Amino acid sequence: NGRVTGFNKGGLVVNLGGLRAFCPLSQIEMGFCQDPESYAGKTLSFKIIELRGGGRNLVVSHRAILEEEAKAQGLILREKLSKGDELEGKITRIERFGAFVDIGGVEGLVHVSEISHTRVNSPGDVLKSGQTIKVKILDIKDLGGDRERISLSLKALEPDPWSNLSFREGQVITGKVVSLQAFGAFVGVAPGIEGLVHISQLTAEKRVNNPSEVVSVGQEVQVRVQDIDRKQHRISLSMRAAQAAVEQEIEQQDMAEFESKERLKVGEVDGSMADALRKAGLL
Repeated sequence: NGRVTGFNKGGLVVNLGGLRAFCPLSQIEMGFCQDPESYAGKTLSFKIIELRGGGRNLVVSHRAILEEEAKAQGLILREKLSKGDELEGKITRIERFGAFVDIGGVEGLVHVSEISHTRVNSPGDVLKSGQTIKVKILDIKDLGGDRERISLSLKALEPDPWSNLSFREGQVITGKVVSLQAFGAFVGVAPGIEGLVHISQLTAEKRVNNPSEVVSVGQEVQVRVQDIDRKQHRISLSMRAAQAAVEQEIEQQDMAEFESKERLKVGEVDGSMADALRKAGLL
């Protein structure tokens, strides 16, 4: 054990029973230590990693102690882990494909697709290193082996938006384009729900070679719900069919208005015409 008596940009100055020792910045914590000043005055356990000059030059590591403790905790935890467990963990690092989480001496991965039901382009947009989160174990492979893999999920702990959709097949709804692919456009139609407008369903006015010719990311569009596959979490949408449905509705309204006028008899005045005549002082 040693007491931290000072610090500098390289690490901590430690008093080991009257001997001066140095703990490099990389040996303070298991991850990067962002606040070495916070250790001033604290007594910690250290492991001697370098000893020269009869003890006049001592280099120590607190990280080595933490790693040994984590390894021991990991051995105990591995005996208890199983699929479906819900645990608290701390994010150790973030990559473009997801976030690694320490769940108690054992590390697992929350893939970017398991962060949220809503689209996440970069894990760093919603998570940060050192953050404590609650996760659910989706899968465990080669536990304790050289190729150990523990798949974790944040979104599995959230309500599934697919369980209570607010629309049905055949309905025309409004959505927002969230991404473009060579084969079509993905449109967000509810929180956590995206559907695909195939390139052939973008418009009936012309042949489309690239979706960007018709829509852009962030654009609000009207789509018709063609098909809902709740099991596979897929929705087929059509802007082409939505436009046709809107045009058909306009035609039906025009026809209904025409038929109502056809029922008028000689000498009768149309209500809208009567209002216009009253305003003009002619009726």
